[in-house]
Amino acid sequence: MRVIRVEFPFSSTDLVITKKLPPIANGFALVIKVDIPQCADSPTATLSIYDFDGDLVFSKGSIAENAVTIIHAIAESKDIPMMPEANVNLTFTGAPGAVTPNVTFYIA
Repeated sequence: MRVIRVEFPFSSTDLVITKKLPPIANGFALVIKVDIPQCADSPTATLSIYDFDGDLVFSKGSIAENAVTIIHAIAESKDIPMMPEANVNLTFTGAPGAVTPNVTFYIA
């Protein structure tokens, strides 16, 4: 199993941050942990994972701020493929303020 943590440093006006997955992100995510600290305006977030062709392979919305959300692939009833250099987006419904949420992928 590989564990990959991706940080998303938001400024006070950012709504979307996109990061590329590292070269070792190859396989299927069994668990995804989304840790969002206290935000300025209590927004919710959406996590989107794309393949290297830019096609959406997984999305989870209504992720609360000031909480840790655990997403289990088995509970979502779908495989969540992970690919090196693929994009991961974290999108907020409102400006979160200067916070740094992180997403941890547990990949088999």
